[in-house]
Amino acid sequence: MKADRLPRRLAAILYADVAGYSRLTGQDEDATHHTLSEYLDLIAAAVERSNGRVMHYAGDAVLAMFDAAVDAVSCAMLIQTQLADRNAGLQDGRKVEFRIGVNLGDVIEDRGDIYGDGVNVAARLESIAEPGGVCISEAVRFSLGTKLEFHYEFLGEQRVKNIAEAIRAYRVVPVSDVVSARVSVLKRLPRTRIAFLVLFIALVAVALAVLSTRNPHEETPLADSPTTPHSETPSIAVLPFENLSNDSEQEYFVDGMTDDLITDLSKLSGLIVIARTSAFLFKDMPRDLKKISNDLGVQYVLEGSVRRAGGMIRVNAQLIDTTSAEHVWAERYDAEGADIFAMQDKVVRNIVSALEVSLSDDEEIQLARIPTKNMEAYDFYLRGRRDLWVGTAQGRREALMNFQKAIKLDRQFADAYAGVARVASMVWRMNDATVLPSPIARKLAYQASGKALSMDPLNAQAYSVLAHLQLADGNHEEAVRSVKKAISLRPGTAEIYADLTEILIYAGHPEEALAAIETAFRLEPDPPPSFYFSQGLALFSDRRYQEAIEPLEKAFEEGVQKFEPLAKTYAQLGQLEKAKFMVDKLFEVFPGASLVEYRANESKLYRRQEDLDHSIDSLRKAGVPEWPFGSTAQPEDRLMGTAIRELVLGQVWTGNDIVNGGPFIQETSEDGKTAFRSGYSLVTGKAWVENDQLCLHFPTFGEHHKICSYLFRNTKSAPGQQNDYVLVGETQVLHFSATPLDRAVGN
Repeated sequence: MKADRLPRRLAAILYADVAGYSRLTGQDEDATHHTLSEYLDLIAAAVERSNGRVMHYAGDAVLAMFDAAVDAVSCAMLIQTQLADRNAGLQDGRKVEFRIGVNLGDVIEDRGDIYGDGVNVAARLESIAEPGGVCISEAVRFSLGTKLEFHYEFLGEQRVKNIAEAIRAYRVVPVSDVVSARVSVLKRLPRTRIAFLVLFIALVAVALAVLSTRNPHEETPLADSPTTPHSETPSIAVLPFENLSNDSEQEYFVDGMTDDLITDLSKLSGLIVIARTSAFLFKDMPRDLKKISNDLGVQYVLEGSVRRAGGMIRVNAQLIDTTSAEHVWAERYDAEGADIFAMQDKVVRNIVSALEVSLSDDEEIQLARIPTKNMEAYDFYLRGRRDLWVGTAQGRREALMNFQKAIKLDRQFADAYAGVARVASMVWRMNDATVLPSPIARKLAYQASGKALSMDPLNAQAYSVLAHLQLADGNHEEAVRSVKKAISLRPGTAEIYADLTEILIYAGHPEEALAAIETAFRLEPDPPPSFYFSQGLALFSDRRYQEAIEPLEKAFEEGVQKFEPLAKTYAQLGQLEKAKFMVDKLFEVFPGASLVEYRANESKLYRRQEDLDHSIDSLRKAGVPEWPFGSTAQPEDRLMGTAIRELVLGQVWTGNDIVNGGPFIQETSEDGKTAFRSGYSLVTGKAWVENDQLCLHFPTFGEHHKICSYLFRNTKSAPGQQNDYVLVGETQVLHFSATPLDRAVGN
């Protein structure tokens, strides 16, 4: 009877189990149990951090429940990443590896536990997963859409024990694992691959020849930016100081001091300072001054050593003129506790004096500022900077944790807040949900950058982060002002010039963007791939397609796996086979790619309509469809505001889901409360009309996630086919007919 039916709820279920547990316990029961206990604690912490609940443990298995599929999958991938790091230190035969399955379905919640087919399917998905892998159901795959930057490999329909119907399963793979690093997928093109390789090698050879003969003091000025280094400006590289402490663990502290000196010197407009990445290429290498001068294009080198014992620090430093190999000066400094900052100030001022650099009032203030008096907080801050340089999700997690520890010890530590802002901004822009959900990361970046600037109005890093946030909000003028303010505060920082490049592109100033990235290259002789990507994007925006190909291909080869820019550039050059290949790779990662989606996402990014039209037109030429999943619609049949409200509010929709297959019902009350039911989903939320689109918010999909779609009359509808209307969204196409709610209920 219905009265006896237990209440159910829709939930995301995570089931994790150890692969080969019996074998492991048979070999060494105590060691296996000790490792398992440690790993279960790690899993529990990850579940809690991801807004989930561990429902129960069953020996070596864990069952957890989440309100949203995005949280469950993010948590699963976080767990596997952390466990892989732990297992790296164990012998192959002793690794404790979990399989994880994630399902979205109905569960019965009773007495602190959950039951039902939703749980059973998650357990069966776990059995399909590889050791160290994550397997998800199609319901989860649909719910995720494009929220997470993972690749989903379809495993087909899987027949599993005690489940009547086959499960359509997907393996979750980080995008970085899908495309082999530094191996271009263009090599797979038929007939043209050998020619392309020969051409590419020739281009690289020419590029290297140009770089080797380029005058390191030549510079392209940045329009309206008085802070761009000029050819007569003295140039310097701070090489990594040598760690003379007995404790090798002090390496992060010594590298941190080197970073601080680079940062302080980069604040001075009268110096060209080589960026950290290029300077650190010479770490633990013989110091050949002629090679350093040629490779980095500098006249002066600062090098030295650090010995840390207890609270005492001894630093030896020497400034060398590479043209004559003579020491300009050499001194020894002793410091205790916070006196380290006074010591660093002396080193910088000795350089300023020796090179006859003039300081502005703002530069004087910045050099005199002491970041913190709490040396333990400073220690955590240096650890955070070290972790951030790792460049991995795990590194970002550790960096965030260490910056936050520094803040707990010193609530007025502006640089630590700026560090949190930088990490959160990176997580948000990369949509790295394994660290933080995107909306939370964005909010944290805003809060932390604002906090840093309230304490230190001259904090360049905070201004740079703020600029990216302002760009995302469509505030282009504010974004340009913020990033130029950051440059005025740290004119020798390559990374900030790269930030300026991106913002100028979207603000409609490609020529200035190209000048900015050239300055970044000058300050970073061994640039990261992202610099080439920004250069290629600026050239594309300036309609210089042939010139854009080389830097975009180089960035792609070196790990910047962005398919759209190359697809657009190839299309504009008429190389449609290559453009189509890139679009095909795009569909593997984002099967619902469409011009509708790109137009919606890029409308705020581009300040000029002509640049938005240029981007969309290029994608169209490359083969990206107007609508997702092969749907079609005519503009003249589109419904607008009032007509949409009449079709939605107080109506019941019945029809077919074209993307996922199968019937659906959607009921919406007069006040916008809505419920969607199908064979794969049961969700409730809110419906409203915005910008002549129907927008829906289902809390299950995430607190800040809304889905907006277009509605059209179907002029080819047939009686009894429930296809009077068509809904077209980023990840959804529905054919349906509508009936007033009171009439439907009466039936």
